[in-house]
Amino acid sequence: MAATIKALEERLKICENDKQAAMETARKLGQTLAEKDLKRSALETDLKIEREWRNQLQKDLGMEKELVNQLQKDVEELASLRQQFNKVSDKHTLLQQTCEEQELALTEMGSKLSESQLKMDDMKETVTALDKRVWTSDKDSLSCMLCEKQFSVARRKHHCRSCGGIYCNSCSDNYMPLPSSAKPVRVCDKCHTNLLQRYSASSA
Repeated sequence: MAATIKALEERLKICENDKQAAMETARKLGQTLAEKDLKRSALETDLKIEREWRNQLQKDLGMEKELVNQLQKDVEELASLRQQFNKVSDKHTLLQQTCEEQELALTEMGSKLSESQLKMDDMKETVTALDKRVWTSDKDSLSCMLCEKQFSVARRKHHCRSCGGIYCNSCSDNYMPLPSSAKPVRVCDKCHTNLLQRYSASSA
């Protein structure tokens, strides 16, 4: 009986030791499990933060892509506008050159018109003077109207086709075209000088 009790006590002691060991093991496992839970919670928190960052980065990336696309469109539009500007600038330069050429042509035409007007005025004045000229009668003229020498058989009378006066041959030995006659006709020295001055002024 004593041996049996002793054996039982030994077994009880062994069970107590096993129980203590099991409890220690359970405590360590619980502690390890708690640490694992903390790490899991930390990892879950980190994972959540990472997901939020990833979503935000994806949104930012989408916005950046849209911005890049808009910038590309702006660049293409700017290139098109630059081409249009160059075309308009070329047209403006061409139009400016055309305007300058036309202004020069108008200036030349104005100058020619002014010269023509002066010639017309001069011709009108000449024609008016011719219309107002008095054709001197041979009977009323006894001497040259310029040198005043008496007419005779040797010194004959000649009419000036410009002023209508009667002159000797020496004072009317000039031939010039008149507005009333393209063919050169006899003119006196005085009309010859006046006509030369007038033609010189017209051609200047």
